[in-house]
Amino acid sequence: SWVASTEIPPTESRWGSFNELEKSNNEKLTDILTHCATNPGEKGSMNQLLGAYFKAFTDMKKRDSLGFAPILPLLAEIQGITRKDFIVYRIAEQHRENINSAFNFGVGQDLRQNENNITYIGQGGLGLPNRDYYFKENKKDILEAYQVHVAKCFELLGNTPKEAGIRAANVVSLERKLADSMLTPAQLRLPELTYNKRSLKEVAELMGTFDFRYYLTLLNATTPDSIVVSHLPYLVRFSTLLESEPLTVWKDYLQWKTLNHFAGSLHQEFVEIGRASCRERVCQY
Repeated sequence: SWVASTEIPPTESRWGSFNELEKSNNEKLTDILTHCATNPGEKGSMNQLLGAYFKAFTDMKKRDSLGFAPILPLLAEIQGITRKDFIVYRIAEQHRENINSAFNFGVGQDLRQNENNITYIGQGGLGLPNRDYYFKENKKDILEAYQVHVAKCFELLGNTPKEAGIRAANVVSLERKLADSMLTPAQLRLPELTYNKRSLKEVAELMGTFDFRYYLTLLNATTPDSIVVSHLPYLVRFSTLLESEPLTVWKDYLQWKTLNHFAGSLHQEFVEIGRASCRERVCQY
């Protein structure tokens, strides 16, 4: 009876009990944030910090007036890269901001000794959910729409339609090459494929010219004795592409990662492009 009587809301691509739960939680969180905004209390208090953060996000007049200004310094830093060995700094900077670029890196529960934590590194950095979206025939329309979406975003940034089209093609091409070496969603569910424990030296060798030790230093990370690699061929592929792909392609890719990450916090026109793409299941922000 629920299936027969329930309609998918026009803002959503799917609907179910967990979506209803999320909607209920979001309403409760909004009430809490609204209360903090109207009752901030002392400066530096939790209420004041949450309220200020909430008001800054919901002040669309201010956001519209700022446009892309808040992220222009980040984009300029990427555009200013003159040598490929500088890319490691920018990727580390993006990872500090929780921007999904190049590969995934972090600490989590050791799946084979779950009383301990361990460092993990693995495939990542795509704009679409997984490798299937770049190769499956039934997802071809989504991939094409994603490239159009990336081009529209670059146009909003000030590029001509031709320039935006070239940059979007660079992004999608590089993501497709990265995806080509990734495990499929089904393979990712097999622990024996994704738990490959290696020494720091071995991981650094897999990363090739990407200075992994310097990357750890930039993150202020404690040097791990061992690292679990989710898929060894992916790190090799990443290091190969770092050498073979032109610097301009990597700069377009890294700028897109930054742009896409902050899209939902920018001005209204950019937010609307993102919402339209999400309704079409093209992007994830």
